[in-house]
Formats: sequence, structure tokens, C-alpha cells
Amino acid sequence: MKNNSFLSFLLFADAVILVLGGYILRINNLVPFFLTVATYASVVFILAVAYSVLAGNKRAQFLGFILGFVAVAISTNPEHISALMEFGSTVPLSEADITMILGFYVLPIIYIVKYATTFFTARKAQTTSH
Repeated sequence: MKNNSFLSFLLFADAVILVLGGYILRINNLVPFFLTVATYASVVFILAVAYSVLAGNKRAQFLGFILGFVAVAISTNPEHISALMEFGSTVPLSEADITMILGFYVLPIIYIVKYATTFFTARKAQTTSH
């Protein structure tokens, strides 16, 4: 259960960071409205996955693992890379970049590593106990 709580926390924290980043981008008119809507739709999905992970759903844990890779992949598009290259040019863009680094790299990578470590440790324990 402790692992479920930690993985769920990572997803919940990621959702909060994405809300903050979406808000920063929207109020500063840095992205079109439809991207803000897409961001908040993603947040709702991530929160549903976080709740399912907290409830112990193994498929949701794996889905969180996949979402981690999706987050990193999404953040490698030219617009995100360009925004990172402009870090420090303006306060709003720098704030948005910080949320991007946390929400698309740091938290998803921690989730990926924690999930993989737990999964492979459990598998190893199963194979050695038989």
C-alpha cells in the first residue's frame, strides 16, 4: 500500500504542476486556448489514474508508467524544446519552463524508475521463491 501511495502522490503532484503550468501559459497568452483545454483534460485523466493507483489497481500503476514515457515524448517536440531554450528570457516563460521540467521530466521519470524498480523486485522475489 505504501508504494501505491507514493506512485499516486507522484501522479497527483504532476497534475497540480500541469494545472499551474497551464494557468501560467494561459494568463500570459503564451499558448492557444485549445492547448489549455487539452492540458486540463489531461489533468482530469491523470487524477483518475492517480485515484486508481491509490486504490491498488495494478493496471492503473502500469498506465502511470506508460504515461511517464508519453510525458517525456511529448516534451521533446520542437515547441517545448524552443521554450526551454528561452529559459530566463521572461519571468512567465521561465515559470512555465520550471513547471514543464517538473511535470514532463522530473516527476514522470521518478514514477518510471519507482514503478520499474518495484515491478522487477517483485518479479525477482517471485522467481526465487518458486
